[in-house]
Amino acid sequence: MAAKKQAATQVESQPEETRAESNRDYDTITYRPGPQDPPFTRVNGVTFQANVPVKVPRTKTVEQLITITRENEDGQILSRGVPRRITMAKALEHNFCFEVNGKQAPRRKVLDLRVPSTPSGYRAYATRWIAESDDPAAMDARWEAEAQLRANCNVHSQVSGTARIDVPVMPE
Repeated sequence: MAAKKQAATQVESQPEETRAESNRDYDTITYRPGPQDPPFTRVNGVTFQANVPVKVPRTKTVEQLITITRENEDGQILSRGVPRRITMAKALEHNFCFEVNGKQAPRRKVLDLRVPSTPSGYRAYATRWIAESDDPAAMDARWEAEAQLRANCNVHSQVSGTARIDVPVMPE
């Protein structure tokens, strides 16, 4: 009994901000924008400024569909979406643009592209990596490094003025 009374006295003597942190009636959410993201964003009525932590009460919730899966007697698996209210922290914890309570979601891994072996396969491969690139010098270096790959795919560069055009070599 004396230990309980002593613990209660310690909590009351703590500053109000520390007591609120020990109760954890809010989550600290920080917006971490990428290089081309805006400096402000608004989620569920809460405005976030880049790299500024915001204390969001746990009573602030958002409705999301939660998938519920079950198995029938005959082995068939059934799933359906059921709307549930969840805290904003739970909704944003897997979004890599937000840090929730000091933890940031891991960035998605970019899968390596499969190496093509046909002219049409090379076209799709090159179109994808060119669209994802943002550094012209790196693009030129990769283009030069892939000369052998283009040859293996039967794709050859033709220079027309300042533009390079890749044309598949047609069998004779």
